[in-house]
Amino acid sequence: MDIKTNTKALPDWWQRENQRRQTRILLLLVLLLALIGFFYYVSKLGVTGTVAGVPFDTTDYLAFVRKEKDGGSGVYVIRADGTGLRRLTDPNDKSVKRAPVWTADGKSIIYSSNRSDSQFRQLYILGEGEPQQLTYGKSNKDAPDVSPDGRQVAFLQQGAVKTVNINGTDPYQIMPVPRSGNEGAGDTAASGDSLDPQSPFLAASFASDSHGIAGVQELGSEIPVTPMGVATIEPGNQVARALPSGANDAYFLDTGREVSVAWEPNGQRLACAFDEAQINDPTHGPQTVSGIRIWSWKAPNKPPIPQAALVAFGQSIEPKNIAWSPDGKKLAFEVWQLKPGGERVSLGIMTMEISPQAIAVRPQDVGEVAKHCMIPATPQGQPENPRWSPDGGRLLYDMTRPDGGHDLWVVNSDATNPINLTKGIGDNIEAAWSPARH
Repeated sequence: MDIKTNTKALPDWWQRENQRRQTRILLLLVLLLALIGFFYYVSKLGVTGTVAGVPFDTTDYLAFVRKEKDGGSGVYVIRADGTGLRRLTDPNDKSVKRAPVWTADGKSIIYSSNRSDSQFRQLYILGEGEPQQLTYGKSNKDAPDVSPDGRQVAFLQQGAVKTVNINGTDPYQIMPVPRSGNEGAGDTAASGDSLDPQSPFLAASFASDSHGIAGVQELGSEIPVTPMGVATIEPGNQVARALPSGANDAYFLDTGREVSVAWEPNGQRLACAFDEAQINDPTHGPQTVSGIRIWSWKAPNKPPIPQAALVAFGQSIEPKNIAWSPDGKKLAFEVWQLKPGGERVSLGIMTMEISPQAIAVRPQDVGEVAKHCMIPATPQGQPENPRWSPDGGRLLYDMTRPDGGHDLWVVNSDATNPINLTKGIGDNIEAAWSPARH
């Protein structure tokens, strides 16, 4: 008996299976591409790789480092009224910890530590639970500063100013301006020809737009060709550098033995404090000048315009560690007296209204300046490093005790209600306000 077979059945079945298989593979590829796209999207936003935030409202909290008697250190937080003291790092973690700063939402803290590598310090983000590592590789990473939009962290590495996304991706060198081929080098110093001095940076911070960056650079034998400041730039001095948003090169601003900078909150101006700058006055000849100037940019790639806020001549006073109030109306800074022979004596912390008319100080005015210090230095303590609260109503500062240790103090902006937060317990340094607000 002849049995007829359908020769078309097998090819049809095989073709349908192939089509199903191809459809599944195509869907898998689409899903995979979607996941990759989503990863890069959230990576760009800087929301992956972070830890859960601390499980409490950080409004009015400060983060700081306490050096312990056993040689270790811990990251602590405390309320501005002295209550709510908490240790956030494990007491068994004896690593060196430095420079805690809050993330923009006030829920986590980024700090520098040799937690995982006894030789090199890396950046970590800390919230609830174990800290997560943000940077890797050889060389120390220090002095983190979180951008106001919360997406990036600026830090110092081998004397260069670099940035990394808040999730630890895309490290990039900002200053000195990267030389060809090294723009994204995470651990490799740039090399090649450049007029930009390669001497180390000592500090860096973001502008309020999260794009501009300013820093303080220590100068070696490399001297810039066309400095912006009026003072002579000398090896061994420091110089303020600024790279505003949209600029192609970092500007040279004020110089002196010591320099500090502060961006205007919600603005694009930069305040620079400098000490013992050498100028050649056409009328009076060579002079030593300290002071504060405020630099303004009309356009990113046009030279900034300076405005003098404080000018101190000769052996009078020196401003240091400048801080700009949140409302943009005041500056706070340390005041030091420069005495004959180069001795420097702390007078205290002063606040000053920003005015179109510069304040001039000469040696005979030092006593009057001392009377106007909001927080005077005394034999019991030397106030340093003023930092405004997010609402501008208070100042946080360090007080160096006679035993060499440090306490953290908070005082109202009208100099009332000073509070010693740490009361002589441990050596407490590098405090920072949480940006959280009700």
